[in-house]
Amino acid sequence: MNIKSALVIVPVVPHPDASGQTTRARNIMAALQMNGIRVDVLVLDSATPSREAETALLQMGMRMRFWHLPRLVKPLASFYSPFPESLKSRLYRNIDRVIETLGKHDLYWCDGLAVTSVLPYLPGAKKTIVDFRDALSRLYTQFAGKSSKIIERFSFRLAARLRNAGEAHGLRIFTNGAIISEIDRRWFARFSPDANRLAIVPLAFPLPKEPAQCHAGECTQWLFTGDLRYLPNLESAKFLNELMSDLLHKQPDWKLTVVGALPTNYKFQELANVSYTGFVESINPYLKSTHAILCPVFSGTGIKTKVLTAMGSMRPIIANSIALECIQAVDGTHLLRAENKNEFISAMRKLSADPALQINLSKNAFSLANDHFSIPAIARLLKDDLLLESAKT
Repeated sequence: MNIKSALVIVPVVPHPDASGQTTRARNIMAALQMNGIRVDVLVLDSATPSREAETALLQMGMRMRFWHLPRLVKPLASFYSPFPESLKSRLYRNIDRVIETLGKHDLYWCDGLAVTSVLPYLPGAKKTIVDFRDALSRLYTQFAGKSSKIIERFSFRLAARLRNAGEAHGLRIFTNGAIISEIDRRWFARFSPDANRLAIVPLAFPLPKEPAQCHAGECTQWLFTGDLRYLPNLESAKFLNELMSDLLHKQPDWKLTVVGALPTNYKFQELANVSYTGFVESINPYLKSTHAILCPVFSGTGIKTKVLTAMGSMRPIIANSIALECIQAVDGTHLLRAENKNEFISAMRKLSADPALQINLSKNAFSLANDHFSIPAIARLLKDDLLLESAKT
């Protein structure tokens, strides 16, 4: 392979204990390193990264440079607004000097559409890969169809159109791209013939070297994880709040912990059997202390990282079909599937009463995640697909 070095361009420094899509860039960096590629990082952020996030990347042996893209420019850059050259030269002043300090690279990996505005300033690369991640226009379209308020519906439709325009433009002007799932690629194919050029690179989960022991016994501690400021997660938390309200007197010893930042414009019904942590630095302590994980998802795109995180934690999972999109999990083998409140309650009771089922589901789910969604698995995929093609160009 001719690729010896790569520059990964990210909007923020990924925290080592972050969850969700923010882990994408960090795990891609690790997968590139597994292929013997030296990785450097260019961060386009006006905020100061946490010490843990910066230290973690430095410990991975990466050189890091920062260039502060003005806050007002970020939304425009993500939609490829045609800035006049005179304005561009002022907005991106000195970025070429920052890039020069890192030297030339064989591969440039752009994490998300918002960072691709710097591409004209990259010295001639053999390969530039734009990571589209998932189809956000699909998510906005979903919410436009669900909203009962005219203003909200209009806002979501406008956001979907703008994002769709950015995605279509990106597919036209960038030769090489990556996306996390076949479902997202099919969505892009509805409006762009260039979608077939996107390579599918799934999300990766850094599996623990020594996974926690499987829980075997009555399940009384249940867990849901997700930033509740993100609408799909807020939807899920509302559903679980109603579910636990129904169980308050029927299963008084069952407790649900909801881990993630709280919304500012919504207040949950207070229940004795539900607790909300708010933002936490790491979800790992909660994964270790829970008996089982609930993953109801009613909207969203791509692969759901909360499901991969649950699979890697060696805890049994109950999830619905949307949560399992693009994850080849089999009901009764890797997890239990439930689609509505009654089915979730039935599945929770079934799981709680069967320790052998808890162990089997946990072990099978961990094996599935290890085979298809671990960082070594993504490293092999990159080598066989994107990087192999890169070496030919």
